[in-house]
Amino acid sequence: MGPGMRWIEVAPAGARTGFVLARAKQFEKADRVGDSADVTLHCDDLNATYEKLRGEGVEVTEPVTEPWGSFVQVTDPDGHQFVISGA
Repeated sequence: MGPGMRWIEVAPAGARTGFVLARAKQFEKADRVGDSADVTLHCDDLNATYEKLRGEGVEVTEPVTEPWGSFVQVTDPDGHQFVISGA
């Protein structure tokens, strides 16, 4: 993700859900500390998930592919944004 960009993912053994711990300043989120949190969900088939969400009228961005993976960004009716990553 870039120079100095580091994080650690933690989860109990066998868990399907984990947390990412990172320094907010490194990700230009220092102004949000204590205010909100980024949420990233994972799916097995990103293109199928994108098509399903779009078909249901969900506000979702086109899939983006970066060296570290592919994702879409979803905005819920209250304006909260989520990332969905997948293969």
